Amino acid sequence: MKTLSALLLVVFFAQFWSYGETASLEKDQACPICAAVYQPVCGINGKGNKRTFPNKCEMDGYNCFQGDDYELEGDDVCPEVVQPDLKKEPSVILRK
Repeated sequence: MKTLSALLLVVFFAQFWSYGETASLEKDQACPICAAVYQPVCGINGKGNKRTFPNKCEMDGYNCFQGDDYELEGDDVCPEVVQPDLKKEPSVILRK
């Protein structure tokens, strides 16, 4: 009985310790969580595609989640891309 209790205790601590390592790795690689602030920016990626984002944080989050490489091109909507109403739907992003 003591052996079984000791084994369960070891398994419990091993599980707890491995969860702590996983959580810290995910924390270091976490994508940003953005406030719903409307300050539109124009981003352009390495392929030359332009896209309007509700704010710079949303652009960074899109890059993180989608693995894309949009960079800031301007502090307003992209002029030559048809734009959605970003004030009503801040998470809508058009592709060119």
